[in-house]
Amino acid sequence: MGSLYYYSTFIKNSSFERLVLVTLYSMPNILTRINLPLLGSLLFLLGSGSPPPYFENGMKEYKGGNYALAFEIWHPLGISGNVEAQFYLGTMYDLGEGVTKNLSKASEWYRKAAKQKHITAQYNLAWMYRFGKGVEKNHKKALNLFTLAANKGLAIAQFSLGSMYRFGEGATKNLILAHSWTNIASMQGNHAATRNREAIESEMTSIEIQEAKRLASKCKLKDFVGCVNLLTY
Repeated sequence: MGSLYYYSTFIKNSSFERLVLVTLYSMPNILTRINLPLLGSLLFLLGSGSPPPYFENGMKEYKGGNYALAFEIWHPLGISGNVEAQFYLGTMYDLGEGVTKNLSKASEWYRKAAKQKHITAQYNLAWMYRFGKGVEKNHKKALNLFTLAANKGLAIAQFSLGSMYRFGEGATKNLILAHSWTNIASMQGNHAATRNREAIESEMTSIEIQEAKRLASKCKLKDFVGCVNLLTY
């Protein structure tokens, strides 16, 4: 049964699946024209919600440097709502892999994935809002997105969040929060955060540094995840 059987695994015991397959087999000419990734996405939408195997085909092509083919595979999956496909489509537009570099389109795909709580997409979109790349600069949106990713334990987002508090971007300047988030990122192995923490300390009193370290220690006890509500004083 070939590729059609491959897609039939998306929906178990589905009358719709049987109808689609029977219809296709009754019209063999359509098989030469059908967009198989799109068919896979359609069956995925109506199935159990597990990641469609066709995504892995795209990853194989992507890792092999066949970016145009990876894009062709992932695009319909991204449209259908596959969050990983959406993230990688954003990455491809961001870096110009297989498509013409387009930061505006990159931000659109990152936004779709970020809405589905993809941590790296949240970080990438936050970076674009912070520096006005592909979107209009908006420090408030950047801060909110960095906060979401930082709360899930992403060290580079925690570092970026600390930097924004240090310079008062998107929120009132707060050196205690700046130090806390930077220190949290440093404790997770972010070397740039370690260097910045020392610079921040040069702007703080000893009492402020002590309080910032206390807050970071509370976060460490939670394995650096879910710390937003802990960093209050």
